[in-house]
Amino acid sequence: RIKSYELAFRMQASVPAALDLAKETAETHRLYGIDDTTTEIYGRRLLAARRLAERGVRFTLVYLSDYGEWDSHQNLKDLHAKSCGRIDKPGDRDCYRFHASKGQAFTLEVEAHRATETSIAWSGSGADEVPLDERNLIVRGLREIVPEGSVRLRVRNAIPIGRGLGSSAASIVAGLMIGAAFSRDRVTSEHMLEHAFPLEGHGDNLAAAIFGGFCLVTPRGSGAVAHRLPWPPAWRAVLFVPNALSPTHEARRLVPKRPERADAIFNLARVGEWVLAVSRRDHRLLASAMEDRMHQPGRSRAYPYLNPAIAAAKSSGAWGAALSGAGGSVIAVAPGARVDEVGDAMVEAARASGVAGVALTLKAASRGATVVEGA
Repeated sequence: RIKSYELAFRMQASVPAALDLAKETAETHRLYGIDDTTTEIYGRRLLAARRLAERGVRFTLVYLSDYGEWDSHQNLKDLHAKSCGRIDKPGDRDCYRFHASKGQAFTLEVEAHRATETSIAWSGSGADEVPLDERNLIVRGLREIVPEGSVRLRVRNAIPIGRGLGSSAASIVAGLMIGAAFSRDRVTSEHMLEHAFPLEGHGDNLAAAIFGGFCLVTPRGSGAVAHRLPWPPAWRAVLFVPNALSPTHEARRLVPKRPERADAIFNLARVGEWVLAVSRRDHRLLASAMEDRMHQPGRSRAYPYLNPAIAAAKSSGAWGAALSGAGGSVIAVAPGARVDEVGDAMVEAARASGVAGVALTLKAASRGATVVEGA
């Protein structure tokens, strides 16, 4: 009962920030129809629902009004036309953006225009952490293709920043894609990876953002080569994402620069098991494939909840679990029928270690970054 009270308190305490629509940009308000009295009510409700989804709420039901707006028994054409007018603009916006997030995928959306001076309007995760000038990774990626000229960016980011989930790689790839679109030069995916590699320093997340699916990256010369396999559609990724920013730089220092030979051999064998597991769609290999003796032992000192969360995920039905990137998120792979139990178990295990966070269930993206001109 005490745990239920504590959960209720945490939920109630998080509501004011989650529903504070003033943190959204004027452009977002316009897109959702909040600046129009006809669509304002539904627009506010949908925008609030999207903000809840970004914070890990798994199901939100949005009503047009407090009563049966659609339950008409006469004058149907006029009454339904009026109701449609109230939801058309905000609903159309959410079909493009909100469902991309609620559809169980981390997305970074960037709207780019040439401009007289560079500006960035950033909403979503990282709004208070990322630089909004030429140091921004989106701009730095763009500069690899278009060294000069100003750009106006509107960014909607649903990838948690600083949690070991690939947000920096997604930003770099977004900038490269925009640069390629601006320049009208044909930039292949392979060349995109070559441009991105020096900015990120490792190719795993970059390849996934560019190609989608399950990517194995081989360093080659000053760059890298990516090999892609389709992710098994029945497999679900369940993430524990801590609320607080993770000490990723400290965690990287905890990894030995010269690992023991036995540990290196152990991890290389697990890479082979990963390839077999994905190519054969054999989840029985994941428990071993997700083991690690080079990164997690040291980083568990920065993330004391890591090992308990992994153990909790496995005991709740996950096929395997591991640290996500440099941390501090924890990723488990599980069947769809067990994702709720696995997510709840990881959240509870981390909470017992004094760390609060949320559980998210994701589907793998079957394709990588795309550009839509004139959207």
